[in-house]
Amino acid sequence: MNHIDSLPPELLSHIFYVIYDSIKGSKFWWRDKTQPPVILTLLLVSSHWHQVAITNPSLWTYIPITRQTSSSEQARKFVERDLLRSKECSLEVLVHLPAGSSEALLKQVAEHAHRWRTLYVDHLSAEAARILEQISLPHLFSLSFFRRFGSGFGIKLNAPNLKMVKAPIRESDALAFGDPLPIFTKLLYSKSSNNTELLVSHLRHSQHSLKILRLSFVTPPGRRFSILPDGGTQVSPDTFDLSFTALTDYTVQFNAGAWDWNVLHMGHMPLLRHLTVYWYIFENVAITGTIPLMPQLLSLQVSLDHGRHFKKVASSLQSATPNIERLCLDQTHPSVCGNDSEWLSPLIPEGQDHVEARWPKLVVLRLCELGIPEWDDLKSVPACRPAFKQVSVDSACWDMSKGSKQDLNALKQHFEVLVTDD
Repeated sequence: MNHIDSLPPELLSHIFYVIYDSIKGSKFWWRDKTQPPVILTLLLVSSHWHQVAITNPSLWTYIPITRQTSSSEQARKFVERDLLRSKECSLEVLVHLPAGSSEALLKQVAEHAHRWRTLYVDHLSAEAARILEQISLPHLFSLSFFRRFGSGFGIKLNAPNLKMVKAPIRESDALAFGDPLPIFTKLLYSKSSNNTELLVSHLRHSQHSLKILRLSFVTPPGRRFSILPDGGTQVSPDTFDLSFTALTDYTVQFNAGAWDWNVLHMGHMPLLRHLTVYWYIFENVAITGTIPLMPQLLSLQVSLDHGRHFKKVASSLQSATPNIERLCLDQTHPSVCGNDSEWLSPLIPEGQDHVEARWPKLVVLRLCELGIPEWDDLKSVPACRPAFKQVSVDSACWDMSKGSKQDLNALKQHFEVLVTDD
C-alpha cells in the first residue's frame, strides 16, 4: 500500500476515475443500471483513499432514481450527498419510475436540471413525465429510453442542445421537443405503424447533422410493411426529399413481420460507409423494392437467423455494394447442428474469374455466432480478392468450428486469423 499511497493525490484521483468510468462502460453494470458503479469500496481502503475519493467530483455524478429507493429516507440522503460531492459537474440521471412510484426524489434532482448531460429512462409514470416536461434541460446531450413508459401518453422535452437519442420502443410513446428543436447527430428510432410524420420530422430537421441512424421496425401480423403514410411501396430517395449529408453509419432492423428494401431509400446518403441489416426472424415474404446502388459503402454487416436466408439476399447485396472491404456475417440464433455452411457459399468462388467475383475488394471477413464445417474451404475466399487479409471470428464461432472439425489455426499460413469478441 505504501507505494500506492505515495502517488500524488491528483494521479490517484485520476486512477479512481478511470476505474469508475470503465465500470460504467461494462456490460455487467448495464444489466442493473439502477445501482451506481461500485466505487464506495475505495473509501474503505484507507483514510487517504477516502479523502481522495470524496474530493473528486467526477466520481459522484451518476444519480439513479428508482421505484425501490424513491421514497427511502436513506436514498434521499445518498442523493443529497452525491449532488453535493459532484459540485458543478455534469450529471448522468437514470429514471426508473413506473406507475405507483413516488416522484419526490425526481423533483429533488430536477432542481439540478441545468447540470443534466445524460438521461436514461427505464420506466416513466405519467406524473414523472409531467415533471420532466416542466423543467429546462439546456445541457442535455444524450437521451435513452430502454423500455416503454406509461400508456401511450407521450412526452415533450425542452432540450435544445440534445444530440444523441434512443427513442421509445413504442411509437405511441411519442417523443417531441419544444422550440428551439434539437439537431441530432445520432438517432435510434423504433417504428411499428405506417405513421411516418413524427419520424420524418425528426429526420428532416437533423438530415445534415446525423452521423448515426438506426431504424427498427415491427410489422403487426396480417399487415403489409410500408414506410409510406398511405401504405404504398414506390419509394425513392426523393420521396421524402431527404439528404443525409453527414451520415456514415446506418442500421436497419426488422424485428418481426414483413419487410422490404425501401427503407434503404429514405434519402440520399453520399458519405455512408457502414450499413447493418438485421433480421431478428427472417420472414419468407415476397421482397418488394430494390437495393439502391451504394458504391460509397465500405463496410456491411448482415445479421440473420440462418445462412439459407443469407443466400436469398446475398446476390442483391453484392450487386448493390461492389466496393465492400469489410463484411460481417452474424447469426442471430444458434443452429441445431452446430455448422452453418450456407453462410459461406455466396463467398466461395465457383469458377469465377476476377471480373465476375462478388465483393472483389474484400479485405476482412468477420464471422459471429456460427460454426464453419470442415468441408467449407475458407482458403478459397481470397480467390479473385487480391486485397483479402483477415478472417476474424468471435469465440463462439471458433468453438463451434472446432467442434465441426474446421481447423482455423491451419488457415494462418494463408491469411491472418483473429479471435475477438469485440
